[in-house]
Amino acid sequence: MTTSARFCAHCGAPLQGGAQFCASCGRPVVTAPAPQPTAPPVQPPVVVYQSPPAQPLQQGYAQVQPQPARPRIRLRLGSTLLLVVGVLLVLLLLTRFLALKVVGVTTIATVTAVEATGGDDYEYRVSYSFVGPDGSTVSGAAVLGEVLNISTLPGVGEQVTVRYLPFWPAVSEMEQ
Repeated sequence: MTTSARFCAHCGAPLQGGAQFCASCGRPVVTAPAPQPTAPPVQPPVVVYQSPPAQPLQQGYAQVQPQPARPRIRLRLGSTLLLVVGVLLVLLLLTRFLALKVVGVTTIATVTAVEATGGDDYEYRVSYSFVGPDGSTVSGAAVLGEVLNISTLPGVGEQVTVRYLPFWPAVSEMEQ
């Protein structure tokens, strides 16, 4: 056991400078051995990449080669195309609605048929026809939903008000 030469290693009493025995307990003073020069520690090499160890194939299984990653351009292109088509459909519906309200012409049409749509219990399809601006007969239909009293539906041969586009009479809607 090594301690400093200033205190006794056995009893801890202070030592006189250069003393070879402790004045308190009488035991010999243990001096620290001279430090030995040591070599700097060797650092292990840094491994940047190490492939996993090869494992033997089990019988009956083929080794699968990794495939390069495929670009996801098709997914982005498909979703972008779907978004564009959806926006165009919404614009078309809004344009039809606005065009009928702004430049649509009101006329009187004759109801040609009234029938349940078959989907919803309270939904009916009312077909009508009217004379277009060029003198031809134009047909159209409207779906009326939530009809709780069928006596409020127009009957076949009755007159209803319709708005249509003068430049495209096939685009029409029945006013309610």
